[in-house]
Amino acid sequence: MEVAYPQIFDYCFQNFVYRFNAGEVGESQSPGVEVFSNGNRGVCKNYSAMNDARKRMDIFEKNWGFTPYAVSKITTPEKVTESEDDFDL
Repeated sequence: MEVAYPQIFDYCFQNFVYRFNAGEVGESQSPGVEVFSNGNRGVCKNYSAMNDARKRMDIFEKNWGFTPYAVSKITTPEKVTESEDDFDL
């Protein structure tokens, strides 16, 4: 499969966005909730950005075989083991 640098770059960038915003959400007193100046509550910007980045990462992972189901379809060559008698020291 040819290398798709723009998609790989986007995946890495989305991973950065996800991790940065997850840290911000985790440090807040009310994770995922933002209290506005008028007292109303809403979804935190960091929480929304974190979820959007994770969705984009999931799409990439499904298409490029980063999921456990896709990994199970990968075949590897049989491991060849040699006896110790065959080695010359």
